[in-house]
Amino acid sequence: ITIDEFTKNPEKLTKSADIVISAVGKPKLINESWLNNNSIVIDAGTSESKRKLVGDVDYENINDSIILVRPPKGIGSLTILSLFYNVLNI
Repeated sequence: ITIDEFTKNPEKLTKSADIVISAVGKPKLINESWLNNNSIVIDAGTSESKRKLVGDVDYENINDSIILVRPPKGIGSLTILSLFYNVLNI
């Protein structure tokens, strides 16, 4: 399922998902109310808040049982890795 700005009740949809990949670019958009206890969350969104680079997930208000994947300095390093992987496997 893809959620965009026109999707009604995005919180309800993400709550039913096992894997959530966020790339919105809105600080602390996703909190515990958006996720179930078995969620795996990959935070690919970046934006600036109070002169700091932050993701889409409100990490301070997330249940410890939820698995969070947040690469240091954003998702850029994973993107570069994927590009090289695809180039080598053509």
